[in-house]
Amino acid sequence: MRYEEIYLELLQQMSTGAWKPGDKLPTDRELAERYGVSRPTIGRALKRLRVSGKVQRRVGSGTYMPNAGVARTAERRTFGLFVPGLGLREIFEPICARIAELSHEFDFNLIWGSIPQDPGFHLEERLLRTAQTGKEV
Repeated sequence: MRYEEIYLELLQQMSTGAWKPGDKLPTDRELAERYGVSRPTIGRALKRLRVSGKVQRRVGSGTYMPNAGVARTAERRTFGLFVPGLGLREIFEPICARIAELSHEFDFNLIWGSIPQDPGFHLEERLLRTAQTGKEV
């Protein structure tokens, strides 16, 4: 069985009320045994459900049906990353790229940018405004 088939079957079960808002779905291991596939195959099906907003994955806890009426974006966390000299030193590029990938995988907002090394730059004030607005100022 392919992950797309598992995705469609889980989607069908959700639409028929197999799980109610807030319910925890079976574990990856339980689903893998049920469908006779590997855990990575289940992971791909659940990731597709998460990306489409049908389930919520909580690291270390499991997969849940979203609560009724709760916007998916309301539950997203925000992580800020401001790196001095971003783009000037090669070491930061792969690190920042990986953090950006993880922001999608673990469903959090990422605000990132470079910090000028200008003595007249009001760092704390600008970082605070950027964090509050989500836009670099």
